[in-house]
Amino acid sequence: MKEEKRELIVIGGGPGGYTAAFRAADLGKKVTIIERLCQQDIK
Repeated sequence: MKEEKRELIVIGGGPGGYTAAFRAADLGKKVTIIERLCQQDIK
């Protein structure tokens, strides 16, 4: 597994977490969101 460096890790994907993550990404930061439940289908 390749190691990737992130500039910001957001814990919690509620409204505030997503807003903070998207804003940071808009500003050019590498962001990871950590959420307890994953509800996205990956194909």
